Amino acid sequence: MNRMAPHSRSLITGAPGAGVGLLGRLVGADLAPWYGLIWQRFAQTDDQLLAHMHGAWDLPPAMPSDWEKAVQLLPLRMRAADLIIQWEQHGGRIWCGVTPALTAPFWQLLLPQLQIVICLRNPLDVVRALRASRAASDRLGWQLWQSYYSRLALLPPATRIVTHFESYFYQPLAELTRVCERIGTTPQPGLAAQIDQRRRRHWSTSAELAASDAPDQVIELYLSLCAEAGPIYHQCLRTETSSELLAQPALGRSQRDYRAPVTVSMSELIARLRNELGERDDHGN
Repeated sequence: MNRMAPHSRSLITGAPGAGVGLLGRLVGADLAPWYGLIWQRFAQTDDQLLAHMHGAWDLPPAMPSDWEKAVQLLPLRMRAADLIIQWEQHGGRIWCGVTPALTAPFWQLLLPQLQIVICLRNPLDVVRALRASRAASDRLGWQLWQSYYSRLALLPPATRIVTHFESYFYQPLAELTRVCERIGTTPQPGLAAQIDQRRRRHWSTSAELAASDAPDQVIELYLSLCAEAGPIYHQCLRTETSSELLAQPALGRSQRDYRAPVTVSMSELIARLRNELGERDDHGN
């Protein structure tokens, strides 16, 4: 099992509405009274970074290769380094936020051992959450989901762990334990039992995602990240109706398989994607 050192630093992030705050509470990252202020300063630094790149949380900017090393960002890097020192002096080990999904390379430059916990949620649920809060139209919601997760998907696999929102309504303690072991902490006693199971009614199924107007690229990216979401989520998938199919192509050979007349369940499709991803890693691709 891949366990991190006891003093590793971790970041919990994902798209708005993907459960970042929920997971933060479950690992007890917000228990210290000073955390709110520290996280606010992290968020302010992210806002300044995005503004420097002519963007914002709801307008992810284009970021060239090695953008985080730009000389123009030196003042922000120095400010962020001071913030990290304050954070660590207070015993900080974990912080949560959505904008770091866009700026993660900047923070990894300052914290090379930083582990990124990627909170994944069905794109359709994220779009609906953004619509309900009037933060974005459906079209913008798809774009935001893709922008956030396409950048997280570029992070080195050794520095990230994907956890799916639905896992915490299926076997919360088991999934929380899996994540905590990776980031070098322990689950907070009793917190997993406090999850409001009523929220499960608002899940979207894979069939609903397939029937929506989600862009092909969103579904492909979602599938590839689902393949990394761990055994608890894959067990959760098997509880879905076996007749649910994805109406959009996936990746590589799975795409050709899907176009065949033989029906393929979502759990089987993700299993194939896992194998394909493993083969790519073995060949250095």
